[in-house]
Amino acid sequence: MLGDAKVGYWTVDEAKSQQISNYQLGTSSCGPCSVLNAVAMIGETPTLESTKKDLLDRLLSLVKKRECDEIGSRCRHHSLVSSSECSASLREYLVGRSCCGGGGTEAIMSVVEEVCPNVVGAAVHVGAEPVKASGSLREFLVRWMMEGASITMTFNRQQVWKHQTSQLAAAGKERTTETYPDSWHAQAICSVDLQTGDILTTNPIKILSVQDVEAWLPSEASLYLRGNEVLFHCKQDSDEVVKAIQWPSASWEDMQVKEQILSLRKLYPGERWNEAKDSWVKIPYAGTGENVGPCLRLFAPRQSEAGRRILASRDEQYRIMDNFLVP
Repeated sequence: MLGDAKVGYWTVDEAKSQQISNYQLGTSSCGPCSVLNAVAMIGETPTLESTKKDLLDRLLSLVKKRECDEIGSRCRHHSLVSSSECSASLREYLVGRSCCGGGGTEAIMSVVEEVCPNVVGAAVHVGAEPVKASGSLREFLVRWMMEGASITMTFNRQQVWKHQTSQLAAAGKERTTETYPDSWHAQAICSVDLQTGDILTTNPIKILSVQDVEAWLPSEASLYLRGNEVLFHCKQDSDEVVKAIQWPSASWEDMQVKEQILSLRKLYPGERWNEAKDSWVKIPYAGTGENVGPCLRLFAPRQSEAGRRILASRDEQYRIMDNFLVP
């Protein structure tokens, strides 16, 4: 207990002074940031600097960045012009965007438990179905925190944007600032207010309504990419080359990614590719694992009540079936 009817580990001031953020570790590092913050909250950060560095380096090695960032071209929809160049192929670009993230739970937990042997972990896969009982997320978070676990959440930022936009529309307002995002994000949860249900998160430090999180956390494992970025990476390719692409999994065929791209090319042929910046191509998201999507990850001292529950209930993929979506 933190006092003031809050359950968790850090207050706002403590989070400001102790959190690890993307500003420190770089782009696409939100996954490692969330894990390091969660481990710190339960007091299990390695004391030896060499071990601490080993944990950081191994978590960062799991991060998959955008292919265009890796080769230095940093293609972004807002900066593309007719003379822009990038050596990444269409497949490299799309698969890189699909896998961008901090790695699957198995890989993350293997690293954490090897470097921090007193820590055990697991994940709850949220899925796309709406929350069936209001307040169930708060009960889930409070129960696990009271038993000694820290928790991270990985979610689709596009779902957040849609929810916020619908809220503004219901209030007769329009969004005038942030444009539609094209990424997922991971944050550690510092605390939960027992009275209001507000959730305090790191990286960035925010206070979120539990009702809002329940609304936008569920999502299918997908990501919408701006059409001009997609068409830019195949502007030299024929339709036959696009049709011949071999995808890494069946989910790409299920989402008809090739068909989406070919249809978009008909609307924006040739040099008109950059006009497609307000169109979208839907692809699978695999940054949390194949067909996983949003998830909550739990970290706990091995001998805590939460630690014992995790060890007793997780499967070989570090997954537990304590799903708060089922009332």
